[in-house]
Amino acid sequence: MQNNKLSGQRLMHHNLSITFRRFCPACIEESPHHRMWWDLACFQRCPLHRTALVRKNAHGKRYKWSWPFFAVDRYGNECGLFGERNVDTESFEHYIMQRLGWAPPIARPLLDDLPLDRVIDHSAILGRVVSNGYSRTAPRARDHDWSSGFSLLKGEISGLELGLETWLLKNTDQELRNQGDIAFGWIRSGSRNVEFGQSIDRAMKITMLRNGRLKRSAARGLEAKRREQSLLELCERHELPKLAMKHIIRSIGMPLARGRISYFDMDQVAAIDRFVKDLISPQEVAEMLGCTRRVVSGLIEKGRLRGLPLTGIGQGTQGLVPKADVEALLRKFKELPMSGESHSVYTVGTFSQREDSTDHDVVERVLSGALTLANIVPGRTGVAGWRLHIRHLAKQQRRPPRWHKPPPDCMTGTEAAVMTSIHPTTLSYVIKLGFIRHSRDNPLWLDRESVEIFHRKYVKLALFHRELGTTVRNVKPIARDLGVPLLFDTHGPRYQPIVARADIERLVGRHMSASPAAQDVWTRFKLAYEQGYSAFHMPMEIATWPQQIYLASRRSVSIRRGPQVQPFFRDRRFHFAARASTFLRRLAASTSPGS
Repeated sequence: MQNNKLSGQRLMHHNLSITFRRFCPACIEESPHHRMWWDLACFQRCPLHRTALVRKNAHGKRYKWSWPFFAVDRYGNECGLFGERNVDTESFEHYIMQRLGWAPPIARPLLDDLPLDRVIDHSAILGRVVSNGYSRTAPRARDHDWSSGFSLLKGEISGLELGLETWLLKNTDQELRNQGDIAFGWIRSGSRNVEFGQSIDRAMKITMLRNGRLKRSAARGLEAKRREQSLLELCERHELPKLAMKHIIRSIGMPLARGRISYFDMDQVAAIDRFVKDLISPQEVAEMLGCTRRVVSGLIEKGRLRGLPLTGIGQGTQGLVPKADVEALLRKFKELPMSGESHSVYTVGTFSQREDSTDHDVVERVLSGALTLANIVPGRTGVAGWRLHIRHLAKQQRRPPRWHKPPPDCMTGTEAAVMTSIHPTTLSYVIKLGFIRHSRDNPLWLDRESVEIFHRKYVKLALFHRELGTTVRNVKPIARDLGVPLLFDTHGPRYQPIVARADIERLVGRHMSASPAAQDVWTRFKLAYEQGYSAFHMPMEIATWPQQIYLASRRSVSIRRGPQVQPFFRDRRFHFAARASTFLRRLAASTSPGS
């Protein structure tokens, strides 16, 4: 050893232990001579045999340099002891042998660029930290400190950061970590602030950034996701002023520290992030609720919505609303009671003008139960679909209702057209020919018995075009070729050809009867008709093929039919002779969404 160097590696005086001899019994058994690495104070175990170095003999006496032999001691006891070689390449002592050139090299990126004396000192100090708990005073040095520190330094920087973070979370609380790097204790406090290498110092700072606080000057150039964040850091994170962030935190229900800095852990930060991400502007709220921004402001003033005032530089004064509050208010809209009024109903804007009030006041009265909605227009969003009844604006009916329910022994032309599935024009000619009689009480009504007799005897030929293997347009010449007598055969194309039921059943070869599904449709029609509505809606659940419902206004509505209702359409094809105004209005109401 020359100039404090051993095999070209720099060493300090305190790195050596030469007062007494130390040796490995297994190495002495292999070759009784002294090894230079045994003189290093950090060398505690033999990496070749994984045995501890011996310091004392069987009598408890230390081995002195004055005794010239290595195989036996001064008492005649053999120093060697057989042991199989079991090289520990991951031990601290083996790395020392590598640096001295007495073992094959293994890359250690955090240590290879440091002088050997720094490697020994850094391993000892770092092991002294992680082998003990938190302390403001330096603990007593122990023999295993070098190995403990080397276990963190032998890998990558991420392993060192993980080891330091594990120790920090285990031995300190969050309040102490928030005070800075003094959370590491004696190693970072006062005059004992040890200067580590660049990698170790950076790892300790990143650990503090993740789990505590660090001065801005010390944290410059470092990027790490912190375990806790302060109020100001949250403001920078979401680009919001401090006052706005305080409103958000109080809205979530999180406490704010008084007189000191408030910190928030990872779960709280995640909750704040979700809440801020869910905030929407007043204009978006107005679009969702179908109202004006003034109504939104009124809902915020009344506490129906949580409004978070924001005052940003260059942004003026604005407010944000949680989207969850708006969705909850929309669900409440669907539960509002309605009176069912359909006459003299007006929008919220018109109602507020007539009442000399404001829109948001009317909305608040509806939500509080002071006002009851007349109805809600389907397809409109939120408040835009509300309709309210104004009694003093209601107008009297200009004329009596056009429709009167006939007695049981009579029916109207609409019911007869539906029952027989014959177009009203053809049905009127049937009445002129005397097949169906008018009622004696009212010439607009038909005798029910005569209609039923005609319906049992005759049927429209076009309903059987599929059974005849042709189209509706060609069914008439096909039937004439087959010898089926036609009613109204020579009265022009305006009239639908009608045949006797017996003739068509004989030609088809089976009796035509309506299915249970068709009977259910007919029953529902009769029920709706008896209630005074001449409109009828075909249920869509039994639909496959298109079918036309003809109106008196010459407009048609396309519906669909299924195989299970074919006998019903053969027997009763839908033709409506109701007045267009009543029919269209009722049909639109029955087919509208939510009806």
